[in-house]
Amino acid sequence: MPRHGKSCLFAGICFLILCTAVRAQEEANWKRYLAAGNEATWHGRREQAEQMYRAALNEAERFGEADERLETSLRSLALTLKITGQLTKAHHRLVEAERLFVRLMNITIKNHSADHRDVGFILDEIAEVNLAQNKIPEAEASYSRALEIQRKNLARDKSFKNRSAYQNAINNLGKLFCAQGKFDEAETLDKKILPDCVIDKHEKEFLARYPKLSPPERVRLWLKAGGLWAYGAGREMESELIVRGLDAAPHLAEIVRRGKGDDRLAALKMLCDMDRFVSRAQLPERVEGRLRLPGENKDAGILDRVMIVDGRRIGKEGFAAVRWAAEQTQHDDLRFHAREYSGFLERDLRRLSLDEQITQWRTAAAKCGGAPGMNDDCALASQFEEILREKPLEVIQPLIDILERDPNSYVRKDAFDILHAIDSRSMRLRGTEIGRQAIEAMRRSLARCNLKPGYDKRKYCQEYWESVSAELYDDRSSAIVSDWLYALESIYGLQLMDKHVAVPTAEARQFTAFLTKLDPYFPSWEFAHHGRWTDYAQHPRFQAKWERYYEQWKRFKAETDTNKKQP
Repeated sequence: MPRHGKSCLFAGICFLILCTAVRAQEEANWKRYLAAGNEATWHGRREQAEQMYRAALNEAERFGEADERLETSLRSLALTLKITGQLTKAHHRLVEAERLFVRLMNITIKNHSADHRDVGFILDEIAEVNLAQNKIPEAEASYSRALEIQRKNLARDKSFKNRSAYQNAINNLGKLFCAQGKFDEAETLDKKILPDCVIDKHEKEFLARYPKLSPPERVRLWLKAGGLWAYGAGREMESELIVRGLDAAPHLAEIVRRGKGDDRLAALKMLCDMDRFVSRAQLPERVEGRLRLPGENKDAGILDRVMIVDGRRIGKEGFAAVRWAAEQTQHDDLRFHAREYSGFLERDLRRLSLDEQITQWRTAAAKCGGAPGMNDDCALASQFEEILREKPLEVIQPLIDILERDPNSYVRKDAFDILHAIDSRSMRLRGTEIGRQAIEAMRRSLARCNLKPGYDKRKYCQEYWESVSAELYDDRSSAIVSDWLYALESIYGLQLMDKHVAVPTAEARQFTAFLTKLDPYFPSWEFAHHGRWTDYAQHPRFQAKWERYYEQWKRFKAETDTNKKQP
């Protein structure tokens, strides 16, 4: 080969290597900016997210309009601008968001087709931007066009994605019509599928009539709506019965005695919930209830987590039915759930010795894990778990032994869960020697990756340990186990939880560490609670518990402020 030919070949190879390196750097930059934007969005830092998404878009422009990375970048930035514009009423951001969405739509049409499902989704976003600018006709036009696109897609292919997209399009345009009072137009968008807003209107009209119906009819309609498994309007009917439906207690008692299947269990649970109900007026100040009556935008009260059913609200006839169900021997399932719902079961389990409690829990946990779905054994195991969590010093060593040596992987998983719950409900594990041994046993169990269900694959075990260890060591607990922080927020007006991601603030984590050092048993001061803090509002030590936390909060703040002032 001539010398100049070799030189050209070498130059070409160098050029290709250089181009590849540049492309790789551009790809790395784009991924870094996009990831930073996603992280900022997750934590509610909208301005930072906007900056990162703009940088990602600048990088993606180099890839060309046929590249999916440009579509991703446009969508991310447009969504951020839309949300920021909606929240801050910033007109210029809404204008830019609309421009970016239009560009994204045109690219999507070019790369796919004018009837592509994603085009319909983008039109929905454009309509939302229009609405934020009070451009109602433009929004209606965009929603209508989106609906036609999704209708065509559904006609071609009745896949779940297309059905979902069509239902979403119906809801969007229907909601716009409903907001303008055009319920007839909303109702006629499709003969078979009603927009949610129309369904909501019909439900509100029905629920307004519901309290005026006879007791048997109210119970019948609630059972028809699902009873134990009710949702939506069924849950609204359930709340109405619990709070104001005591006249239905005799009819419910009759169903308990002579009904069948789930209806019988539903009636039984309803009687117990009726009896446990405590009205908002009876609760301590600033304690919010959980039950809400249909059409009322305020809490009605709680279901008392502490009390045992005794007939105080449902009367002699209702209580006699509950007691009969708990004592009869013909129907084991009915007897078990009567004892569970009424509190009789928990009372009796607490009377057992610790050895009996652990033995019976293990048996129930093994049967629960090996059977599909929920059953009586699962409920029994759950009851035992709540009791065992309250005795950390007595149960941690037996649970470690089970975690290390029990042959049943389902039992080992339940033992892990009890230890995990002890950390937030009764004793901080890292604060005591036996607790630190428990943490190490938990780490080893996930390293072995042999817990069922769910943690017998290496990837899931590693991810779970990262999450659990963040709670155990760094107090980065979830909303579920930070219930006590929500209580302090509500009662004393503090700001302890990040509103965007439902995790403790940095200051709340510092306070948790302060309490852990002060007394590892602080989660169970006065009493240990397992469910929502509001459900324990009738506990005799309720106010003392939160007052004790608040006193330590003031001490923590005083020490923190003093440290800040020191040079």
